[in-house]
Amino acid sequence: MIQRRSALRGKSPGQYVCEQCGCPYTAKNDPRNRFCSPECKIIWRDSQRYARICKNCGKCFQATRNATLCSPECRDTVRIAALRAAVGLPEGQKPKGKGHRARCLRFGGSYDPAVTREKVLDRDGWVCQICGGDINPQALTSDPCYGTLDHVVPLSSGADHSWANVQAAHARCNGRKGPRRPRILVDSTS
Repeated sequence: MIQRRSALRGKSPGQYVCEQCGCPYTAKNDPRNRFCSPECKIIWRDSQRYARICKNCGKCFQATRNATLCSPECRDTVRIAALRAAVGLPEGQKPKGKGHRARCLRFGGSYDPAVTREKVLDRDGWVCQICGGDINPQALTSDPCYGTLDHVVPLSSGADHSWANVQAAHARCNGRKGPRRPRILVDSTS
């Protein structure tokens, strides 16, 4: 059993025991050092790695944490397969990484592919549902009055991308609202 550094502390000031090989050593500059040499530190660090089998490709690999996949390629393959299964994406088509579909998958909401920006703007009559102003159909994406699709309850809260949860909004208004739920106005006269 390897002795701790404190076991030799009473024998001589600055005298410690290496956690890898058990040899006593003197700490010169840093008393927090746990090893007598850089080689012992490397051997100890390598001994802390565990052999694991990749869930995707079946290869054996070394991991220091609870890793289940051996590489970024395997991680991407598993992520794309899960996305395809969740939203019914055909085999040859790649999922979009930052769209509503991917965000629904990430936060646990359901995705309705029929809900699009243009259809929501048409449904709401090209009127911003946050401020009540008109949305310009010819506005560029950089224009603050550009029409966007706003989720009333944010997707990051686990809400659905559905007709009941979307509304038309100016880019400026949607940006100000951010990922917050809308404030409920209380009538003070009642």
